[in-house]
Amino acid sequence: VTHATISTSIFSDGAFLGIRASIGVIFLLHGLSKLGNEMYIGWMSSLGISPEFAMIIAIGEIVTGILLIIGVLSRLSAGVLADIMVSAIFIIKDHAIITGDKGIELDLIILAGALVLVV
Repeated sequence: VTHATISTSIFSDGAFLGIRASIGVIFLLHGLSKLGNEMYIGWMSSLGISPEFAMIIAIGEIVTGILLIIGVLSRLSAGVLADIMVSAIFIIKDHAIITGDKGIELDLIILAGALVLVV
């Protein structure tokens, strides 16, 4: 019985490590691509989001991505990223269609992964 519990725990830890690392790398790279990107600033401004807040979003993605990768404050970081994804779905993409051009399927998958880490 003890051996089965240990094996289950190891697989669970490995699964969470994979989810944390995957989501962390996605947000780290996504945030880095936004830093100093004038097209990103202009696009966010056209949506009514100030350039300062757009940079806060980029920095938040970088910091929380790093925290997820190293496993520090994982639940808090995943919660912040879940908030970012909900905002992306409803504000940025205006809850568009699920699949296809400008679909939200990837956003939903990342949101689900972040919520798994929160819980």
